[in-house]
Amino acid sequence: MNTTRQTARIAGALFLIALATDLIGGELIARFIHAPDYLTSVHPNRIRVITGMVLELIAAASVVGIAATLFSVLKKHSERMALTYVGLRIVEAVTLVIYVFGMPSILTLSREYLKAGAPSAPYFQALGASLLAATYWVYPMVAFFFSLGALLFYHLLHRSRLIPRFIPVWGLIGVVLLLVGTLLGMFGYSGGSSVVPQPGIMLYAAPIALNEVFLAMWLILKGFKHQGAG
Repeated sequence: MNTTRQTARIAGALFLIALATDLIGGELIARFIHAPDYLTSVHPNRIRVITGMVLELIAAASVVGIAATLFSVLKKHSERMALTYVGLRIVEAVTLVIYVFGMPSILTLSREYLKAGAPSAPYFQALGASLLAATYWVYPMVAFFFSLGALLFYHLLHRSRLIPRFIPVWGLIGVVLLLVGTLLGMFGYSGGSSVVPQPGIMLYAAPIALNEVFLAMWLILKGFKHQGAG
């Protein structure tokens, strides 16, 4: 029982770390990388961008940590689903790392653009557009794989009754909204870029974000209800 209680607390703490670092890191990156004047603003603000990159890497590690920590609990109810959940969270983390590793190229491009000056602007703008195009598709894939993993996770929580059922029901509703918002953004129906946060997309993400905070606090303070097979 003590081991299970500790597992719940660690998982809860990792949920909070993953959410906070992803939100803050993503905002620090997007504020400059996806600004209209990114070629002139990224390099002067490189410390903030690099800080955002580090926070996103912490988020990626935390995501894997959540899955690894919860595996011992979830496998008692469905080992196949627990393994699939771990796999999806690893893919989510790897996708986030790929996104982060694309940032140094844009930082370098901004530095060289500032050195070259206006005469070389068309070349740098074309190259920058190519680099940004990759991020426009990679970052939404992070949310996509998160959504798939969360659907499985909350379904398993609901079936196993490890926590009160209103929490996974809330989570499932929130994940579906996020998945819809992500797909709309990927196909250009979000009212803006698929990467830059838009008011509508933030509304899609708000329910699951609040749910993860609530779930994390529940795990830290209350833990799991029981450990019988579901």
